Amino acid sequence: MEAALVFNRILSVASDPADATVSVALGTEDNQGLQINFSRPALGPLMAALAASAAELDAARPRREVDADTALTAHAVWLSRDAEGRPMLVFELQGGIMLPLILQGEDLSGLAAEMTLLSAKPS
Repeated sequence: MEAALVFNRILSVASDPADATVSVALGTEDNQGLQINFSRPALGPLMAALAASAAELDAARPRREVDADTALTAHAVWLSRDAEGRPMLVFELQGGIMLPLILQGEDLSGLAAEMTLLSAKPS
C-alpha cells in the first residue's frame, strides 16, 4: 500500500459563487500538489471534523493553552439564536465566512464571566 501524502502547505483557496464551491490547493514538502473542490454544504461539517481532529492532536496540551500560530482571526463576533432558539456565538472569519457555534445554556454565563475578566486585563 502506498503511503498517503502529507500536506503541510495551503497553496491557495478560492471560491466560485456560480458553482457554490470552494477550491483548496495543497502542497507537500517535496512540492507535490493536490486541488480539492468542496461544495458549500460540505464546508461546515468539514471545518467541524478538522477542528475535532486537531483537538485530538492537541489533547496532550494543557486545556487552555492555544498556539497563536494556528489561531483564526475573527473580524466580527456576535450572539444569535438558531431556528430552535438555541444560543449561538457567530464568528465572521477572513473572507466573510460565518462560523456559528451553538452553545449550551450553561456556557453563556461562564463565557460572559470570562469575557468580563479578559476585557478588564490590559493586553
